[in-house]
Amino acid sequence: MKRKFLIAYDGSELSEKMVKEVKLQASAVSEAEIYLLAVVGNYDVMTNYPAVARDIERELAEKLQKDLHEIKTNLDTLDNASVYAEVFIDHTHRNAGRAIVEYASEKDVNLILIGSHGLGGFKGTILGSVSNQVVQHAECKVLLVK
Repeated sequence: MKRKFLIAYDGSELSEKMVKEVKLQASAVSEAEIYLLAVVGNYDVMTNYPAVARDIERELAEKLQKDLHEIKTNLDTLDNASVYAEVFIDHTHRNAGRAIVEYASEKDVNLILIGSHGLGGFKGTILGSVSNQVVQHAECKVLLVK
């Protein structure tokens, strides 16, 4: 049975836990596809200078691409899995969780693994929890990793 997994990567220390978990999940099936996705948000709201915003986005995307390459190399050791990595720069002014949900739907993912930083309360409301968006809107199963 083929299963498709998506790791929503944000550069946090939770990625190691997500990689361990996806290895465990993928080892239980005969064939797996593992997607690594990092979403870079729109930085226009942080500066009045569009060129500065684009530089910030580009630098962050390059750093995340290097991180994803390392994770992909780690996951490429799985015999039964194909691994794909992508950094997506989202120029809309929406929560990154929406982009993750759309990507998962396009790839027909069975399970999204996403970190939960547990901000909750006021911070979670103001920041618009990405993991909450994914849990609320995903069409597939979601595994929150803490």
